[in-house]
Amino acid sequence: MPKPVRELLRLVHVEQVDIKNIKREDMDVVDYLKAQEPELFKSLKKSARSHAKKAA
Repeated sequence: MPKPVRELLRLVHVEQVDIKNIKREDMDVVDYLKAQEPELFKSLKKSARSHAKKAA
């Protein structure tokens, strides 16, 4: 199975991401943060996970 397809399946079924809401610009921001601001990316990711756990 090609990696992009595998990642899409993971996002939908494991991470439960509604892909209808994802825009290319969102992915551009993620790519930028990972490359240019890795510590900020890690911090935001941690905060988002914490928020998601509290909401569940």
